[in-house]
Amino acid sequence: EDQREWLENLFDNGETAEEKIDALIRKADVQWKRYMERLQAYSRFLASAGYSHLLTDPSRLTYTHVLDHAGHRIGIMGLNSAWSCADDNAKGKVWLGRWQIVSQYAALRDCDLKLVLSHHPCNWLTEHEDPRLARELTKMFHYHLHGHEHEDWVLEHGRHTRIAAGACYDRITKSNGYNFTRVNLAEHSAEIHLRAYDRQGRGWVPHCVHGSTTDLGVWNTRHMRPSAPSLERVAVVTPAPDSSLASQPRRQLG
Repeated sequence: EDQREWLENLFDNGETAEEKIDALIRKADVQWKRYMERLQAYSRFLASAGYSHLLTDPSRLTYTHVLDHAGHRIGIMGLNSAWSCADDNAKGKVWLGRWQIVSQYAALRDCDLKLVLSHHPCNWLTEHEDPRLARELTKMFHYHLHGHEHEDWVLEHGRHTRIAAGACYDRITKSNGYNFTRVNLAEHSAEIHLRAYDRQGRGWVPHCVHGSTTDLGVWNTRHMRPSAPSLERVAVVTPAPDSSLASQPRRQLG
């Protein structure tokens, strides 16, 4: 309760609220460690499962990871939006901390493709951070991938695309789905494949959105800013919870 009270009292501190949050994360002292205690099981899971590349900053559980693909750099930043989340009524109360972004961005500055991942969408952040941080992420990254709301959707904004994840399984009474994205860097385009679980047929099928996807549930985007003249195709998100995808018709880029 004392942790929640400290966060709630920040709303009365005006402009200094963001500074206090940034100082909390930057110092990573005893107070921060108390917030992070709830996430230690997740940290141990990453280590035991061989995901050490997601533990570049284990005290904060944020990370940056750069991949070399055919001589070109793919930069990924993972943000910790769960540290301040206390209950199911956290919308508009989640603190992220801008320091997470600015302290890691230098490692990705020269990357040809930049992705940022977070659990919560930006509209769950406090009024001190939303919509300002959302605007900054839009300018800094080609893609923002998030989950939590289980409303798989695609939002395009100039060169930036925000992809919301579905829940592979939420409950029988809810929509269950997932998506994966295939990027063609040579053509500065992407295919976002939306998938949904058909309860009647008991199988995975394309999730078609009228006016936005093809008949195969593919949402095409062509808004990536060119950053290199001859980049090859690279898959940026490839979750495959079942094998039925292999039986579906496939289109090739290029």
